[in-house]
Amino acid sequence: MITYGSYLSKKEYLPSIARTVVLLDTSVAILAGFVIFPAVFAFGIEPGAGPGLTFVTLPAVFAKMPMGAIFSFAFFLLLFIAALTSAISLLEVVVTYCIDQLRWNRAKAAIIMGTAIALLGIPSALSVGGHIPQVAGKDFLDAADFITNNVIMPLGGIFISVFVGWIWADGAKAEITDNGKLAFPFYTVWLWICRVVAPVSIAWIFITGLKW
Repeated sequence: MITYGSYLSKKEYLPSIARTVVLLDTSVAILAGFVIFPAVFAFGIEPGAGPGLTFVTLPAVFAKMPMGAIFSFAFFLLLFIAALTSAISLLEVVVTYCIDQLRWNRAKAAIIMGTAIALLGIPSALSVGGHIPQVAGKDFLDAADFITNNVIMPLGGIFISVFVGWIWADGAKAEITDNGKLAFPFYTVWLWICRVVAPVSIAWIFITGLKW
């Protein structure tokens, strides 16, 4: 988000863009839940299966459904598209770093970092079939998912909120309003959300999510 945000024109109104991203992302997640969880509950399968729910549990659900092969194909095709677009976003971060800091050209950065990331992803791919030893009772994919989603992302959110709210407040206001050219009437409310509400809320999510 930060990398893509750096590409935006100064004329773009960031609060409107942020609102659109949040609404679309949340809507897609809710719709996915409406589709997946009724099917899981209907077949009496545990919904808290983590990443294994996608690659082990759901195929079993599709196998029992009428026209399951068609739904399975459509689901995994859409999942592939979602994964591909997400991978591009993730790759762009390290590619941009290599371009800006190491002075690599885009092709070199994309090939080298893409290859490195693909190699690092092999243990996650093989762990689903039991080919990689478990990490403290979890397969490698589940362990990586737990560490990134339950530890790294919440901590990153806390640090970003605190940094923006307490250290970079003036710079953030300048970015949001294009140095005072655009109005942002909710700046004070937004600032205190960054300073207090967001860090406390994310910290609560972080603490309650630390159940290995």
